[in-house]
Amino acid sequence: MIRVAPFPRLLLALSLAVTLSACGYHLQRTRNLPPVMQRTLIVGADPYGDLTRELIRALSSANVTVVKTPDRATAQLHILTDSSDQTVVSVDSHDRPQAYELQYTVKFSVTHDKQTWLAPQTVSLNRTYVFDPDNVLAGNQEARRLLQAMRGDLVQVILRRLAAIKPPVRAAEKPVQKSP
Repeated sequence: MIRVAPFPRLLLALSLAVTLSACGYHLQRTRNLPPVMQRTLIVGADPYGDLTRELIRALSSANVTVVKTPDRATAQLHILTDSSDQTVVSVDSHDRPQAYELQYTVKFSVTHDKQTWLAPQTVSLNRTYVFDPDNVLAGNQEARRLLQAMRGDLVQVILRRLAAIKPPVRAAEKPVQKSP
């Protein structure tokens, strides 16, 4: 059995850490969401759908409690649209699809005490993948994996938008501009 001295291992670990930090790699940290999001109700989405599960997981990791009834909620996250689509982008000489583009779109808004805190926002992602007509099963599996990855990316975009929420300015609080 060959025994490796601890110094080369330490040197390797240190150089790996320096390399990763130099290229801009960071571990993803939890988002600091505004206090109004502490107890959030997700409205309008399929309660058992993949997007809802991803949102619940992401909100929970951001220390948000996802509630099931409006009376317990401090904010409501309205999922207005959750859709995916697939279009052919290239065909072969026999008119068989060679590549597809997947589109995933989510439209959402946030309300608190019947007041809009975040106007409807639309986030969308597109991905293209090559399809082999002789291996349909693999193409379908690739499409499912891409949609799952796109959904996860969209949830992160939604969380970034939620983290940027500012309380709406009420009419009485708006600064009055003096005319010259």
